[in-house]
Amino acid sequence: AAAARPESSRSKACAKIRLPHGGAAAMPRSGAGPTPVQRRPMLPSSGLASAAHARTAAEFVLLLALQACCPTASMSLQGAQIADTGRALYWSDIKNTTTFPGGRVVVPRDEVWYLDESMDVETLTVLGSLKWDVNKDGLEIRTAYLLVTDGGYFQLGTHRQPMEKQATIYITKKPAATHSHPLAGYRFLVSLGTGSRIDIHGRELKRTWTLLSHTAMVGATELFVKHDPIEMGWRVGDRIGVVTTTKGDSTEHHIASIGPATEWRLGLSSASAGQPDTPGGSH
Repeated sequence: AAAARPESSRSKACAKIRLPHGGAAAMPRSGAGPTPVQRRPMLPSSGLASAAHARTAAEFVLLLALQACCPTASMSLQGAQIADTGRALYWSDIKNTTTFPGGRVVVPRDEVWYLDESMDVETLTVLGSLKWDVNKDGLEIRTAYLLVTDGGYFQLGTHRQPMEKQATIYITKKPAATHSHPLAGYRFLVSLGTGSRIDIHGRELKRTWTLLSHTAMVGATELFVKHDPIEMGWRVGDRIGVVTTTKGDSTEHHIASIGPATEWRLGLSSASAGQPDTPGGSH
């Protein structure tokens, strides 16, 4: 998260974010299985002065939205277009009519594939064009690597029509001896060669972080934040990280609801992390 000056504790809350049952004391589970290609920002264990000793300190709230990590995120030049000159095919049809030796899928140079169903393959190489259906929610690609090469094109949303729904690329863990590339290495999403391109445009976020306007007590299921979540582009279901201001465990949560701020105090439901509920405790 980008550094920011502490916010005065006297500032009023703009809105509140309700977390699912378990609250701010809930810890993220260590996920098993394949690793998502999107990287989670590092959550610092220390930063601003202790809120217990300096009431002007405030904790960071970092949005970890899967769809985008910055406004109109892209891995290519905005505005550029690639013409569909090849034969158009849909993955839902291809997977039932084509055999891929060893599960290694290659999009041919003269074809345009549309991902309208999830794809689970050993490796994926794009020589032609592979375009994600932005109208489908929850689609996934699972592959040991995704290589766009020799003038190939991979598109997940465009600048004019960004991906507003859930879309995930998992880079799976396979034997390095059989699932590596001499130039790109092991477990990657990359474009190689002249003319090869990757476009990823997600939901626009006006802000990816904000400050708490009130201290979040242990077990709290609501966060009072300085900026309006709706205006920032945040939504119910988004994943957020609550970063500690001192040494401790930062936590990860999902937004359950968003509503206007009120002045009533937060209640306590547990005491495993966060601001202490007894004097002299650590947090």
